[in-house]
Amino acid sequence: MDAKRLSETKGLLKKRNSVDRSAPMTDDAAHPGSGSVLRAISVGHFELNHVNTEHDASKPMLEEGTGFHTDVRPAVFAEVQQAKRNSLKSTKSNDRSDPVIDKWVHIETQKPTPRKSVIDELKEKKGTIEAMHTYNEHHTVEEISKYTKPDLMAEIKEYKGYIEEKNDYQAKTSKTEMEKKVNVSLVDEIKKKRPSIQEFTAYAAANQSADNYRANANPSLVKEIAEKRASIDMLTKSASKKLAVS
Repeated sequence: MDAKRLSETKGLLKKRNSVDRSAPMTDDAAHPGSGSVLRAISVGHFELNHVNTEHDASKPMLEEGTGFHTDVRPAVFAEVQQAKRNSLKSTKSNDRSDPVIDKWVHIETQKPTPRKSVIDELKEKKGTIEAMHTYNEHHTVEEISKYTKPDLMAEIKEYKGYIEEKNDYQAKTSKTEMEKKVNVSLVDEIKKKRPSIQEFTAYAAANQSADNYRANANPSLVKEIAEKRASIDMLTKSASKKLAVS
């Protein structure tokens, strides 16, 4: 834009009041009238008291009679720098920067190799080690829980008393347990006399009257029912519950 056009544009501009903030603001809402007070002070309207007290804190405060010595450290440092090393007295220092190791002490810096016999033994037992590892993996709680049937476990818990009774009965009537209580000589005698015992039993049963209970009873069966009465009652109750549900 040339000067002629700029002057023409300047004449067309309207004059407006501008906010000049170059000077500091002395009047504000918190201190009304502060500007007029400053102007009155500047023109000498108020007579201010002159203070002659001088407070110079640049120098240290020393009491009367107190003296001081000149600092000798710069001279000592200069003398030490100019003096020769040989003129200085040798002193024994306690230097602990490096570890103290005796000359005859030998330190292994590398890990020694394992014994050859141990390596050979591990190679020989590699199959056993892997088998034990596989066995332990398959017998963890997480692995066993994959093959557990909750319904079957609940049913087994219901028959816990019956199972314990059967186990106890099997333990008491096992061959090993019975051999502890058997009189060998008596058993041999009974085996020898079996025919006569059977013949006498048949004769006694044939000659019993029909009203006699022992003529029609089986003692071994009665004894077994008496021993298993608890399990029979439990099975009866379980069957009754199933029938009631169905």
